[in-house]
Amino acid sequence: MPATEGSIACAFGFIAAILARLARARPLLLIIPRHGLRPYRSHGRLHGHGLDTALGLDPARLILVETAQRKETLWAMEEALRSQAPTAVMAAIDTLDLKSSQRLHLAATDAGLPLFLLRPAPNLDASAAATRWRIGTAQAARDRFGLIARPRWHLQLERCRNGRPGEWVVEYDHVAHRFSLAAALANCSRARGADEDAIAQRRRA
Repeated sequence: MPATEGSIACAFGFIAAILARLARARPLLLIIPRHGLRPYRSHGRLHGHGLDTALGLDPARLILVETAQRKETLWAMEEALRSQAPTAVMAAIDTLDLKSSQRLHLAATDAGLPLFLLRPAPNLDASAAATRWRIGTAQAARDRFGLIARPRWHLQLERCRNGRPGEWVVEYDHVAHRFSLAAALANCSRARGADEDAIAQRRRA
């Protein structure tokens, strides 16, 4: 989920970068509802050239589905997962009760497909999701001309089943389709949680 309402486009960009890394043999399904998502509408519609040049996500790989009601969004997600036709499913949704979350988690697990849900910033509803991330903005890496070279995100892993929470700033190379820790933070204490054990091991060595 975005860290703030102003981070919605940032959070979508991070998920889009992940989708760009996935296998290219099958399409990616993106479900955009027209209901209950007032904060999302102010950010406009998708721009295919921007997805391709900034994140390496070929818009030709995307199947866009617009839904008019929440129940249609839930139905589209579940049916897409059960069909096993797409490589991954991503959807924006305003609210999601625990029962529906469990149904979606089961469908994604049975299909062996990743499911990404973009939720409103203040949303802390109970969920069956394996992980919950809060995605915020970070200053982009720039080239010698001052132009953006690599986008960056401030990531907080708030919940991870069988894992540990953590916090990182990462950057993305859309040509290599690769994430890495931002160079400025490679030796910084801000990278917490999952990195603490590695830091302690290096100190003992």
